[in-house]
Amino acid sequence: MKKLLFVCGTPRSGTTALANLLNTSPHIVIGVERYSQLLTLYAGGEPDSVRDMIHDLFTRERLLGDRLPGDTKPFPPSERDAALAKWATAAYVGDKVPQIYKRLTTLSEACPDARFIYIVRNPYSVASSWQRRADNKDDSWPAKNGFANGVKAWNESLGFALLAIETLDGRFAAVQYEKMFRRPHATRQYLAMTDWLGLDEGPPLYRYTRLVADAAIRHDATSPRIPWRIRRYVKAHANFRAYDDLLERTLPPRPPVS
Repeated sequence: MKKLLFVCGTPRSGTTALANLLNTSPHIVIGVERYSQLLTLYAGGEPDSVRDMIHDLFTRERLLGDRLPGDTKPFPPSERDAALAKWATAAYVGDKVPQIYKRLTTLSEACPDARFIYIVRNPYSVASSWQRRADNKDDSWPAKNGFANGVKAWNESLGFALLAIETLDGRFAAVQYEKMFRRPHATRQYLAMTDWLGLDEGPPLYRYTRLVADAAIRHDATSPRIPWRIRRYVKAHANFRAYDDLLERTLPPRPPVS
């Protein structure tokens, strides 16, 4: 019986990169907003109906099959063959839905074996990313979702994450973007996640795992400089007390082998 695994976090905080990283594990099959709309809309219902919905959505045929009405995206085409090959032995199946943290109470009651990984990123980068997308007229991102709404969403998600750490009895873990995707912490942070999930490492880290981390590192090194107006707003409005509290509760990287 496969367990459920959900990836969440403030939009633009690295949830897609984390889902891609998890999919490099031989033990995990996870969508990338496969059912974002369905889960966000309906995972707050009665536990029995939520349980039935989850059972239907996360079968092999449904998750890896064609996109149906109501689905947000197909399963990542580049990952589908690998997912089919490892389905029989995979321990976890799930989806990346950034704002599923709003549904944690009902979802965790309906699916008591489910686990949740939340990724937290510094508010300056999150707010700046929201603004870049809002400024892009060719992007489907709403123009109203600039840096101020990004900070508001970031603050809100921290509150949900801290509550989940207190109430979900070890089924919720937070990881820090800057450790997950930057050397020298990246590999040890990944291994801390596999430890938390109760998985062995399997084969040596897939080559793609390293490529994902390297791409994020290069992106950070070349990211546009964050405008002063965004820095000033973040400094005045971001809940840094909650941020510091959450960072203290993130999964510590696996200690180096001596």
